[in-house]
Amino acid sequence: MDCQNCTYAKLDSVDTDPEIYKRVDDLSLLIEPQTPLSEKIPYPYAAKKDKPIKKIKKKKRVLSTLDILISIFIVTPCVVGCWRGIWQIMDIYAVYFPPWESFLVGTATHIVLALGQDVFHHVVVEKEKNHPVMRVFSLFLMKFYITTFNVVTNMIWRGGWILFDRYTNLQLSDTGVALSEGSSTAIWFIIVCTLILFIFKGLKNTLSPPFSIALDSKDEVFLFSTRYIYKTMSIMQIVQTHSLSEH
Repeated sequence: MDCQNCTYAKLDSVDTDPEIYKRVDDLSLLIEPQTPLSEKIPYPYAAKKDKPIKKIKKKKRVLSTLDILISIFIVTPCVVGCWRGIWQIMDIYAVYFPPWESFLVGTATHIVLALGQDVFHHVVVEKEKNHPVMRVFSLFLMKFYITTFNVVTNMIWRGGWILFDRYTNLQLSDTGVALSEGSSTAIWFIIVCTLILFIFKGLKNTLSPPFSIALDSKDEVFLFSTRYIYKTMSIMQIVQTHSLSEH
């Protein structure tokens, strides 16, 4: 078997294992040989001056441009409007969303959803294949999960920023504009947080739509990346095994 066929075999092995493709951290299999695309296409196509390839590239450029425009001018404004709307509702009913309680409840809910993401995915997505009844509720559960995540995230942001203004003595004018008096603490806070993100290679987390766009795909709706991309189900199994060994 020549080197090129070996490479294709490696790529096929990655594609047939979803867990490796989704969770793998070493992408060396995907970037090993840099064979030009024109050398990979069948001979009849190559003999026709790569006309099908040119059409594919042109179609890809059109679709990529359309995708970017949709992300910027449709998805992003709707996402920001959704955030702002939820925030405004919490401001209107501020008595039910005090800063500390909102921040703590939102953080606790985030931890539960993060630790249980693989479990939720297994129960709702994997089980529905074997239980037809689950298919009726799976769509509702996924939308409810996304909505809950959105609300608790806004609770963290709103509660955290109110506490930030309170404990950094940030002064606001009557029109809500930040004043220069007492703003030095806030500036230092931003600098420290940015440095921490830089050290842990996490500056990309400050980006949002249109840079980061996702679809409501049932295969991914419950799963989201963490710092070390480690399966939470494995963590729970390790904890359970350790507790059983102690008994």
